[in-house]
Amino acid sequence: MPGNSVGQIGLDLVANTQGFQRQMSGITGMAKSAGKALAGAFAVKKLVDFGKECLDLGSDLAEVQNVVDVTFPAMSEKVDSFAKSAASSFGLSETMAKQYVGTFGSMAKAFGFTEQQAYGMGAALTGLSGDVASFYNLSQDEAYTKLKSVFTGETESLKDLGVVMTQTALDSYALANGFGKTTNKMSEAEKVALRYQFVSEQLSAAQGDFARTSGGWANQVKILSLQFDSLKASIGQGLINIFTPVLKLVNTLVGKLSVLAGAFKSFTELLTGNKASDGVGTVASDADAACKGLGDAADSAGNLADNTGDVGTAAKKASKEMKNLMGFDKINRLEDDKSGSDDLADANLKGMDFGGLAQGETFLDGMDAKLGGVLDRFKELAGLFEKGFALGFGDTDFEGLIKECQRVGKALKDIFTDPKITAAAKKLTNRLAKTLGVATGSIARIAVKWGEAIIAGIADSLEKNKKWLSNAVSGLFDSWGNVLEYVQQIFQGISDILTSSDVLGSVRGLSESITTEFLKSAYASLSIGTTIATNLLGGISAYIDQNKEYIKEKLVGIFNVSAEILNLVGDVKLAFADILSVFAGEEAQQITADIIGIFTDGFLGVMELALKFARDIISTITGPFTDNADGIKEALQNTLGPISELAATLHDSIKKTFTRIGKMYDAYIKPMFDSFRDGLGEVVKTLLDGYNEYIAPVLDNLSQKFTEVWQMHVQPCLDAIIDLVGDVAELIKNVWETVLQPVINWIAQQIMPAIAPVLQWIGTRFLDVFGGIADVVKGLIKALEGVVEFISGVFTGNWEKAWGGVKKIFKGVWDSFVGIVKAPINLIIDLINGLLGGVEWMVNGVVNALNTISVDIPDWVPGIGGSTLGFDLPTWTAPQIPYLAKGGFVERNTPQLAMIGDNRHQGEVVAPEDKMQAMVDAAVNSVRPGVTKEELEPLVNSAAMRIVSALSSVGFNLDGAQIATLERMAQTGVDRRFNTVNVVI
Repeated sequence: MPGNSVGQIGLDLVANTQGFQRQMSGITGMAKSAGKALAGAFAVKKLVDFGKECLDLGSDLAEVQNVVDVTFPAMSEKVDSFAKSAASSFGLSETMAKQYVGTFGSMAKAFGFTEQQAYGMGAALTGLSGDVASFYNLSQDEAYTKLKSVFTGETESLKDLGVVMTQTALDSYALANGFGKTTNKMSEAEKVALRYQFVSEQLSAAQGDFARTSGGWANQVKILSLQFDSLKASIGQGLINIFTPVLKLVNTLVGKLSVLAGAFKSFTELLTGNKASDGVGTVASDADAACKGLGDAADSAGNLADNTGDVGTAAKKASKEMKNLMGFDKINRLEDDKSGSDDLADANLKGMDFGGLAQGETFLDGMDAKLGGVLDRFKELAGLFEKGFALGFGDTDFEGLIKECQRVGKALKDIFTDPKITAAAKKLTNRLAKTLGVATGSIARIAVKWGEAIIAGIADSLEKNKKWLSNAVSGLFDSWGNVLEYVQQIFQGISDILTSSDVLGSVRGLSESITTEFLKSAYASLSIGTTIATNLLGGISAYIDQNKEYIKEKLVGIFNVSAEILNLVGDVKLAFADILSVFAGEEAQQITADIIGIFTDGFLGVMELALKFARDIISTITGPFTDNADGIKEALQNTLGPISELAATLHDSIKKTFTRIGKMYDAYIKPMFDSFRDGLGEVVKTLLDGYNEYIAPVLDNLSQKFTEVWQMHVQPCLDAIIDLVGDVAELIKNVWETVLQPVINWIAQQIMPAIAPVLQWIGTRFLDVFGGIADVVKGLIKALEGVVEFISGVFTGNWEKAWGGVKKIFKGVWDSFVGIVKAPINLIIDLINGLLGGVEWMVNGVVNALNTISVDIPDWVPGIGGSTLGFDLPTWTAPQIPYLAKGGFVERNTPQLAMIGDNRHQGEVVAPEDKMQAMVDAAVNSVRPGVTKEELEPLVNSAAMRIVSALSSVGFNLDGAQIATLERMAQTGVDRRFNTVNVVI
């Protein structure tokens, strides 16, 4: 102890830790709350991020699905199926697969390929993209971009994959694989097909790589990631279906709010007299100053504890200033997007005391009186709304609704907590579990026992047929060994052929020719391409140089006219908007309200009636059941008893019957089939033994004998027959060449000239007869026309027309008679002329034969030596009888001979036309005037009948008695049908 100590003082200090602990507890609680809030925020953020990923993937899938539907309208289902399996087959997600297939397919269709062909190419290239990405350790999008060179023709991107797709390589591949021409002679579609086949073959090593290596860790992780992406895409599509209507509604609301905000901005500009963009810089600057003031206040509070009250006062003042700033910030923020400058500190309101805006007389105070009426009107409307709501709602409260909901909950609780219900549910679940266990165990027992029986049968078969299988398999292996020996010999032979010096020399020459032709074609193609390019580019350059000013002028004109058109369109839209503003009026709104009321009130009325009708129908149907439930239950119980007894009896009977049938089958039927099997097996064995012991040696001997007989006797006989046939064929050939062919040629030369006139005669006669029939029909039709014309002229008083009808009647009847008589007479004449022609042919044949006889006198005969003696008789032309052509009507100035007066039964009419006309006129004039139609009709009919009868009795004689005979026969038939009247002039 120090020497200068004067004593000790004991101090009992007790620290008051309650306040400290209370403060620490508060801090700890705040930290825990903050931690929970942060954890919740992070959890919510992760959930939001997950939802965003799902929505993005779902949206991407929907977009590529649209491409697929447009590109493959008839094969969309195939694309869907392919895309769903692409993850496990090619390492591609469903979205990737559809995007790649859709893009490749649309590019293929752009080159003229069909939808089926485009799908085949798109699916193949899509799968190849996944395999290439796996094989070369690339991303799927990079492999997809490289394979688009099949359509674009780019070569650099494929070189990273070991594919050198130059034009020379493509031309060589095309000629070697059946395309038949080089690329410069191909269409664009053919070039795409060539590049597609070339790239597919060059990348054949990569095809199927993902499937081969899909069992590895990297590909399994990739598959898991792709499947998870597909899951998120499916969830995203579901979220899209949910949020799309909400998003549409939000967009609509935001659009309406934007209109309202614009109006509010304009209103505030009207109040303040300034544009909203002019005050943004000041507000930002003042807000920054306020923040600095708050920072200074916080520093002062930390350093000077005794000035805490002043700091609080300053904070309140700063808070008041911030509130004032916030109001203008909300107003001016609507113009943020329209501000075009970052330097907002130089606004017009810089330096203003926003805290004093509410002090003193302001512009708003001046507007108070003007806006008072508007505010009062809003208040009035609010009061009316409150009153209307009170009238409509009345004294209704929610106590009854709450009470009834409580009753429903209590009733449900009482029902499901009833001991009977819980006991029955427990019993049901126990039985259900036991039943499921029994069913599962039974199925497992069946599977095990059946599997045991099936495997035992397989084992029995293998054990019983062990020796046979060994022999059979060894025999098959021996046979296949022989087959492989033959294949070896075939390939050896082919190798000997294709490696011979002659074949190799030909191949070398062919290769030389192909190379030469290819080099020439390549040079020609390059030369032609260069010439075309020079021509086109030179022409374009010359055109641009020569027409620069013209092109400028036209472009300026086009742009100016386009601007005028846009102005006109804008004016039309403004006018249209102004016109449509009519629909914002009260009358238009009332019309809309009435239309809505028509459909809404009608729908509500129909719904009420439909529900009432449904209620009554349901009550009618269910009433008898609910009212008689006990009776129906009792009736069913009384019915099920007899049915149960009947079913049990039938079941027992069927069981006993089939049990007895099974025993009978085992006792009698099965032994019968076993006996058949054993007996047939023994019989077949006996037959086979007998065949092998007796028949087979005989067939062997007969085959040897047959070979001997055939070679010694039959074959020489066939050879002799073949030689005989050859000799006979040679004989026939000689006879044909020396005898038959000259005779047939002579007959053809002699007969054809004779047959030709006969054919000519037959054809001519047939056509003459056909023409005669046509003349007869034509004459009858003309006569009928004359009758109609005559009657029409009589009824109308047109006697000239009536006379024309009479002439047509005579002309038609005469033409018919001529047609009837002319054909047979011409036939007779033709027969006579034919006989005369035959005599002419025979006579001229004799004359020609005599004229061929000639004798050459030797030169040494005096006087006539050196001359030729023979016949030079003229040929004879037989006279021909002319055919009947004119008929019986004699035209004027054509004098002819005719026989008349030889008709034994009737007189004949021989008169000129004017006499016939006078006869008809006299007959017509004899009709008294004023005759009625009823009186005239029988007279006209009688006159017509008499005229026809008179005409039918006329005899026309043409150079012979045969015509008169034919006419007499026809007249006899007519006399029997008509009362004929002879007309004599």
